[in-house]
Amino acid sequence: MLGTSLPRVRGRLAVLSPPAYRFTVVSQLEILESMTNKPKPTPGTVYLVGAGPGDPGLITLRAVECLAQADVVLYDYLANPTSLEHAASGAKLVRLGDSEAGRRPSQDEINALMVEAALEGKTVVRLKGGDPSVFGRSADETEALNAAGVPFEIVPGITTGLAVGAD
Repeated sequence: MLGTSLPRVRGRLAVLSPPAYRFTVVSQLEILESMTNKPKPTPGTVYLVGAGPGDPGLITLRAVECLAQADVVLYDYLANPTSLEHAASGAKLVRLGDSEAGRRPSQDEINALMVEAALEGKTVVRLKGGDPSVFGRSADETEALNAAGVPFEIVPGITTGLAVGAD
């Protein structure tokens, strides 16, 4: 496929590359990889979202925006289920844990779910009761997302301790 008429430079080929149409020196391996590798999808963004203290009126506008664009919502049993009404109609909703004696996934399992969905190019919301940074394991989650090269945003929520005075 590559003609022998291409000049060689120390085991590499010089290839005519647009837009300047200059010869670029590349290895044969780079050429083969560019022909066979499918481009990886751009990782989706993960939003670590606080749902507030349980009162549906105390969820933030930014949290509602994130839910509306989510492909996947991983939500804690502590988050008020009415918050899920803001999720996109086609979003996959995954409940993590149960208030009764049900099995709760480990933090490593939750991290893997977030990373896997994001690496598939999906927008993920990790919805937590209160604020995601207060008792929310956000340090573990951001560490896993950083290690996987997944972009993320922390969307604060009103923590229950601060909302008590609102009654």
